[in-house]
Amino acid sequence: MAARALPKMELLFMGPCIKEAKYPYTIKPLDQEVSDLGVELLGEITIFIMGKGRLVLEYCSHQMQQHKEEEQQLAWMFWEMRLESWD
Repeated sequence: MAARALPKMELLFMGPCIKEAKYPYTIKPLDQEVSDLGVELLGEITIFIMGKGRLVLEYCSHQMQQHKEEEQQLAWMFWEMRLESWD
């Protein structure tokens, strides 16, 4: 591993540096309540992100529709002005 990665691992609370780690590591079994909480949190975050994405897409779609309507109104006004100038 690069020398820069080891302090970053310590900052991210990933345990001691790999050089200092004593193997074999024993991993504690995960508590059922903690795993259920993690699953619920992951589901809520996923739903939130999808909802927010949908909201942004709706906003962009509405803005594009308004822009098209404004262009059509301006084009119509342009043609009306040209017709009036012929009179």
